[in-house]
Amino acid sequence: MSESRAHAPLPWSLWGRVSRPAKPLWALLAVSLIVAGETFLDFSPTYPLYMSVLVIGVAAWLSIRAWRRRALVGLLALPLSVPWMGHLWGADWLSEQQAVFYTAHSLFSVFVAIAAYTFMAREVSA
Repeated sequence: MSESRAHAPLPWSLWGRVSRPAKPLWALLAVSLIVAGETFLDFSPTYPLYMSVLVIGVAAWLSIRAWRRRALVGLLALPLSVPWMGHLWGADWLSEQQAVFYTAHSLFSVFVAIAAYTFMAREVSA
């Protein structure tokens, strides 16, 4: 019976399973600052491709890690990256609609910062 419990899947929770104490993942905090900083730049003619690739890559990484750690909040990564996916598909929501631009950048940067402190946090060695 104890052997079957050792291989039982982790239960899902809102923030995932994180050992305490934990430190935030600084790479994600840097990404959060970059995305937040891009909010204040003017991309009226066209939105830069590197930002779309960065956001979609980070969202995919966060989704995979959230799935492994059973963190429900992490499953928001892909839906929050839809405006940047649309940019790659030819939709120009980020450069044509200012409300989408500001909302997408602010929500994604806050989400990445939350992820850095919750399910993506590093364990502190004793």
